Amino acid sequence: MYKKNFIAVIIPCYNVDIKTTLKVIKKIPNFVDIVYVVDDCCPLNCGNEIKSKKIKKIKVIINKENIGVGGSVIKVYKKFNKKKAYLIKIDGDGQMNPCLIPFILNKIIIKKLDYIKGNRFKYKKILFRKMPIQRIIGNFIISYLSMLSSGYNHIFDCTNGYTCIKSNIIKHLPLEKIQKRYFFETDMLFHYE
Repeated sequence: MYKKNFIAVIIPCYNVDIKTTLKVIKKIPNFVDIVYVVDDCCPLNCGNEIKSKKIKKIKVIINKENIGVGGSVIKVYKKFNKKKAYLIKIDGDGQMNPCLIPFILNKIIIKKLDYIKGNRFKYKKILFRKMPIQRIIGNFIISYLSMLSSGYNHIFDCTNGYTCIKSNIIKHLPLEKIQKRYFFETDMLFHYE
């Protein structure tokens, strides 16, 4: 619990290094109530590997077929559409620092926001060290176009997967229409009213 709120973390996994994902899990703050690791038919069998570690608060979901990052996250969203909670999505590849979870929660709770997204472009030194230049340019262009077309002029880095959503918002989302693969995070912006 964090400030009397139930907190769940969702980590979709596909083709990620298990050691890296375990490092991500270890950095998740103790106040998080549950962590869902969703093995999206991972060829590295990360779900069963993580399950074998018997880590407290970890619930592993194994998809029988690959449904994409969005499909995996939505699978967990559906579990919470009638419960009061904050759901944080991070990736298992180590690009998103779990130490930022308290900062994100403070922002969404204090400002009474429905949804919050990370912005990798805010920390350019780290971004240029961790991401190839082609991906930076591609993400910049996609983010700029998404910003213009969605009407959310204050949100940049639309493809960033570090997100937090208030669970009571989920019932207002047309989950069946939201993109289940790479553009999941961007598509969330287009479908929320």
